[in-house]
Amino acid sequence: MFFPAKKSACVVISFYFLLTISFPLYAQSSTPLPSETIKKSIPYSPLVKWTAVGIIPTVILSYGFLAWWRHGFTKKFYFDDKEGFFGASSYSGGSDKIGHLFSTYYFSKILNEFLLSSGESKENSLLYSTLTVGIPFTFIEVLDGFMPSYGAGLWDMVFNAGGLAFNYAEQKSPLFNRMFNLSLSYWPSDQFKKEFNDHLNFSEDYSGMTYHLDFNVMQLFDFGKFNLLGHLPNISASFHTKGFRPKEVYPMLEYSLGLGIDVSSLMDRYPFWKEVFSSIKIIPMLTLYNKKYYYTTINGVRRL
Repeated sequence: MFFPAKKSACVVISFYFLLTISFPLYAQSSTPLPSETIKKSIPYSPLVKWTAVGIIPTVILSYGFLAWWRHGFTKKFYFDDKEGFFGASSYSGGSDKIGHLFSTYYFSKILNEFLLSSGESKENSLLYSTLTVGIPFTFIEVLDGFMPSYGAGLWDMVFNAGGLAFNYAEQKSPLFNRMFNLSLSYWPSDQFKKEFNDHLNFSEDYSGMTYHLDFNVMQLFDFGKFNLLGHLPNISASFHTKGFRPKEVYPMLEYSLGLGIDVSSLMDRYPFWKEVFSSIKIIPMLTLYNKKYYYTTINGVRRL
């Protein structure tokens, strides 16, 4: 038996938005932070701050309804016993796991910087951004558990936590923040374009996504007047799958290593926008090493 998806989703989304939008009532009496402890590029306002905190989970859960839950839920809770990890047995070659890692990292990072730029303290910004992103992503797995076609994924939760931990490390360690970054490049795959009229679930167009771990080694050096240019290059390791989802005859797993450009270093005067664009890979990296693994199906089993 299925619960109506619209009613269930609306209750969850409304609860989140009403809860977060009511926070300004409690924040109006808070004492503004000393000017030397904040970097304000956004006018300080409790209403702006808490509206931002409310919008992110609302958007996340709304997208979940449109992409996955609109067909309704069952009364029984399922775990995804075919979740897989990386490789042939998984439905995405591992791209979904990296996707969970990147999503929680990116959302928590930009929310954290937004709160800092609006005048919130470092400790509160990190706490609010972690909870605001972590809780709805956990809700997603719980709700997926009532969808037989999905099921709750334990590894999804682990990688969700990993993304939050990566952002936590960046905020707590200035050196780690300067040296490491996660980024994404995306262009809709041909197969996804063919299926576009059937669904809008672009978050599962793994064939169009490439994930990068960027090592900003040039940040270790001081180029004086030329720091702006000297800090642009970085080393990038990338992970990409093709043909797992959307499905193709011969799925492929690809690892690459190369040189990239960190264009966000040009935006130091605008901290919030720097964080927004730091994880969007605009300029393709120069590939120095590339390894591809192709899979085929033999007797119903996918093999290298």
